[in-house]
Amino acid sequence: MNKLSFLFWNSRHLEDHEILVELAIKHSLDVICLAESGFDPVSTTDALSMRTGKQFSMCPVTGKKLQLFACPNVGLKEVYGAVDNGRISVQEFTFSNEKHLLGIVHFPSKVNWSNSAADLWPSDLVPQELVTPFEIMSAQATALNSRMKGLVSAEVKSLAVDDNADPRLLLRFEIFSIPQTRRVKLFEAAHRLDFSYPVVLHDTIGSIV
Repeated sequence: MNKLSFLFWNSRHLEDHEILVELAIKHSLDVICLAESGFDPVSTTDALSMRTGKQFSMCPVTGKKLQLFACPNVGLKEVYGAVDNGRISVQEFTFSNEKHLLGIVHFPSKVNWSNSAADLWPSDLVPQELVTPFEIMSAQATALNSRMKGLVSAEVKSLAVDDNADPRLLLRFEIFSIPQTRRVKLFEAAHRLDFSYPVVLHDTIGSIV
């Protein structure tokens, strides 16, 4: 059975691509998604192609937060990118004669988060005009709907999780492919019921719902 192998990695500005090449060889990778990459695009592409035996190329991605390498048989094409922060990219590709969507999301680091809005997403939020995660995700869904012109419908669903130990609000970003009548859960995020931040990525990208 034909299959594709994907890797998403926050390389934290690592410059030596040797580890990446070894991962590509070991797992026979076809698509590599990098966040906070410090790899040189040209030398990394050459090393991947030479040592894996696959002709990797670097794929266009909106913004500078993400870096994307793929084999020719995947044929990635960006259909949506978050221009304001470069943290979101939706790629379209055809595999086994079917079109698919690949969603890539890179959230800001939680290492230094606190309950102060100014400390959470300094590049995305204004403390005096706090924007909730639901509003941010809904705005991205609206922008995606406008961009896709009826091919894809995106929406954000909220669900209160009644857990006495950890009550929280679950936000699910779903994409519905209208031509294929398929619904995909792009990602889920969760936060406390009494405060909108910090936000925790609750599930992996691309699960079928």
